[in-house]
Amino acid sequence: MAKEQRKLTQEVQERFWFLFGERGGQIVANKDTGQLSKLKSTVVTVAVDGLLFRFVHWRENRQVHVASERLPDEWHELSAILDVMEPDKVRRYSVIFFQDATRLLRDHMDRIKEAFSPDRYPQVKQQLEHAYRYEMAVTRQVQNEINRGLGTL
Repeated sequence: MAKEQRKLTQEVQERFWFLFGERGGQIVANKDTGQLSKLKSTVVTVAVDGLLFRFVHWRENRQVHVASERLPDEWHELSAILDVMEPDKVRRYSVIFFQDATRLLRDHMDRIKEAFSPDRYPQVKQQLEHAYRYEMAVTRQVQNEINRGLGTL
């Protein structure tokens, strides 16, 4: 696990060099990774411009989550934030690889910072919660349909 953690740290430093070189980002301790620690995934957290970016490697997946340093327990997937801020340009779940996240962070860092600003975040959070509730309802509906179909076998 330590070897995987070092590999992820190096990958984040290389791929997201601009967070460190241009913006003075710092790798910080991973606090309260919740379910991620149970999944035995590696996590690197970077603090930059008042934001926290959590880079996650789990199996073959790469994910990037973002939170404000003011609200370090409210994490959201990067593309979900940008889907709210730039709906014509970024779709939810569009970050599959770190190269996708690299492009999005370089191109939209100011919009991400704006999303977590004290003035804008309440509205962004409300939009995200609405989207999360919708996804949960759709998931339940699909599960019900599957269960109904299994019951007829």
